Amino acid sequence: MDSNSVNPNMINEAVIDLIKKVKSSIHINHVKARCKQQPDIEKIAKVDFVNGDIVTHNDQVAFKLDYKISYKLSLLLDRKGNLIMDFPESLERP
Repeated sequence: MDSNSVNPNMINEAVIDLIKKVKSSIHINHVKARCKQQPDIEKIAKVDFVNGDIVTHNDQVAFKLDYKISYKLSLLLDRKGNLIMDFPESLERP
């Protein structure tokens, strides 16, 4: 005898549909603005949704949305390969 009262596939599909609805209401500009609050991130190149799940946080149901954020990062190195921490106002070519 099957002990499931509900088809588990129906539950999984319902969760996936709910995550899609939550994801579609996220304002990507807010996500980008949040990223730009981090030091040294000026421009976000790409934001991709990776995964979503229903979780608990502080004894409440919450939605966890994972994103892959791509951004340009410039490194300034000297000729010995050392990272230069302070970028000059203008860079001169040798």
